[in-house]
Amino acid sequence: MRRLFIIALILIAFGILSIFIFSPHLTNNGNIAAHVSVATSTPHVITLVSLQNSYRRGKHTIKGSLVMPTPCYTITANTSMVPSTTPPVIRLNLVVPIDTGRCLALTATTTFSTTQVAAKGAIIKAYINNTFATSTAL
Repeated sequence: MRRLFIIALILIAFGILSIFIFSPHLTNNGNIAAHVSVATSTPHVITLVSLQNSYRRGKHTIKGSLVMPTPCYTITANTSMVPSTTPPVIRLNLVVPIDTGRCLALTATTTFSTTQVAAKGAIIKAYINNTFATSTAL
């Protein structure tokens, strides 16, 4: 029984020593972050697929939809009048910030709606993240 106990201790000691000897070691003076990888995001394509305008009592209600790279993207829509233009021009600003979280890589359609007071024959110019998307005389 004593001989079995000594053999077991020797095997345990050998196992512990082999873990220390054969395990990977830190190579740069103990700094844990020897190699840092940074995830870079490439700009994804965001497409304006529909734009509708309804005019009632001096107010344009502009609705539309965008195809986003993932369902986690959000959209902020606002409008402003472009000064000194004939016919009047409504600038539709669609702001889509880059999503930094983890999300299912599956395209999704997101809708927006906003209003602007303007004349009936106003032209709508849509911009997505300050990039011209479309111009329409709806």
